[in-house]
Amino acid sequence: MGTYNPHSYARLEAICEECYQLYRVPDIFSKCRSNCFKNSYRRNCTKALLYTDEEENLEEMVRMLFGKRR
Repeated sequence: MGTYNPHSYARLEAICEECYQLYRVPDIFSKCRSNCFKNSYRRNCTKALLYTDEEENLEEMVRMLFGKRR
């Protein structure tokens, strides 16, 4: 299990919300959040929203929240 960090979770969730606002595709918000943000939807949203300079930091947030799965 990962470590819950409210700041990290809120930042990643905000990216998913912004992506939904950009595309208005009904499933994009839930798909972006799936698997604790560890998915291609969240990475593609990061690119679409031009947050690529933050990608390394965002990936670290995902790793912290996701944790190690067995």
